[in-house]
This record gives sequence, structure tokens and C-alpha cells, in this order.
Amino acid sequence: MGFWDKLKLNRPVNKKDMLRITDFNTLLIGAIADPNGLGKLDIMMHNAYMPRHYWKIFHQMYVYGNAYGNNEKIQREICIDCGGHIGVFTDVALHCGAIVYVFEPNKYLFAFLQNKYKDNPNVILHNQAVSNRNYQTQFLIDECGELSQGNRIVESADNTQKSYEVEVIDLSQYIKEHILPKHNKIGFLKLDVEGSEFDIMESLLEQDLHKHIDYIACETHERFFSDGTKKLAKLKQNIQDKSAKNVFLDWI
Repeated sequence: MGFWDKLKLNRPVNKKDMLRITDFNTLLIGAIADPNGLGKLDIMMHNAYMPRHYWKIFHQMYVYGNAYGNNEKIQREICIDCGGHIGVFTDVALHCGAIVYVFEPNKYLFAFLQNKYKDNPNVILHNQAVSNRNYQTQFLIDECGELSQGNRIVESADNTQKSYEVEVIDLSQYIKEHILPKHNKIGFLKLDVEGSEFDIMESLLEQDLHKHIDYIACETHERFFSDGTKKLAKLKQNIQDKSAKNVFLDWI
């Protein structure tokens, strides 16, 4: 649940949210002073709620992308945005010169993204949810409404109401069949899929697909499940067993 969702429900804003607000003025000045450098990128990452230790990754992506952007032999970075919402992460990746595969099952947000990126060939949009298999299911709307970041396909302990049917695809299969044959590797995979990340990560690790991805960032949603603590512990153990040091579970 994002900052604005909390305000909408009149829930207390945590310390991290307050620090973001106080940090904003400094970043805004930097963006104005350095619109063609890292200043603008920093405020975009701030707007995407990106934890600070990821900033260096995108600083490097931006600098290398601009340094070699005119060299046709240098391949663009490939990013995957699972849970695209209104595109704040996609905007960061595009600003760094990446090609972005975006998955957003919400039909209203997908229509928004189609219009937003209609003239951008570097955005590949999919009006689908992602998991570890291919099937049809109901899209669930949470208490914050149809545009909330908390909407999902996973049945959970929280209050939701069924809305409309959506297509779910096997992300591992998609990566193997549609991305790796074209691009060889993936620079960054963002998983903010309201509970489906547990199934997806199990599949990626089992098939060693994490070895083809530089960084994987997950927001875990164990709070949605009655056995959420057990799910998170199992995922952490799988990551440790695979020595997958490129997987991070602290996305917000």
C-alpha cells in the first residue's frame, strides 16, 4: 500500500514516508540544477519509492547508457516491470535508456499506460498478471479502490472484492521464450505483484533464471497470507540455497 493509499484511509504515515517528504526539496533543487544529469534521475527514483541502495544501479545504467547511447553495438539494458501501475518505475528505466517490458493486469491502468507510452517503441506493454503458470482468474480490488497499488490476483486475508477476469501468464516461461532469445540477459526485474512474488521467485530460482538477471527486486506481501511468515522464510531459504546474491526483498 502506497503513501497516498494510506492518506486515503486516514492511516498513520510511517517514518520512511516523512523522511521522503523532507528529502524532497533537496532532490528538487538537484533536478532543477542538473536536468540532463543525475539530478533529474534522483528525483524520479524518489518518486518511485525506490530504496536508496538501488540508486547506484540506475546511476550506472544512466551514465553507461548515455555514454554509449549512439553506439549501435552496445545493447540497451532490459528491464521488466511487473506491477506497472502508473509507470513510475518504467519512467526511471526509460530515462536510463532501457527497453522495458511492463505487466499490468488492471484494465484501467493499462489503458492509461497505453496512452502514456503510445509513441515509445521501448515500452512493451502487457495487460496480464504474472505468476508461475498460465491461467485465467479474477482480479481482486482492495479497500482503496480500482486504482490502488494493493489490487491483486492472490486470495488473501485482507478485504477484497472480485471485479473482472484477467489473464495470468507464467513469467519464467515468458522470459525464456520471449526475452532471453532476443536480449541474452536482463538488467533489472521488479516484482511488485501483491503476493504472487512467492510463486514467481520459486519458479525463477528452480530454473536458475536468476542467473540471467543482474538484479531482482521484490516487495514481499506476506501480510496478505495467514502463513505469510512461513512463505517468506521459505523464500529466503531458497535464495540462500541458490546463493542468489542478486535477489533483494526490500522493494517498497
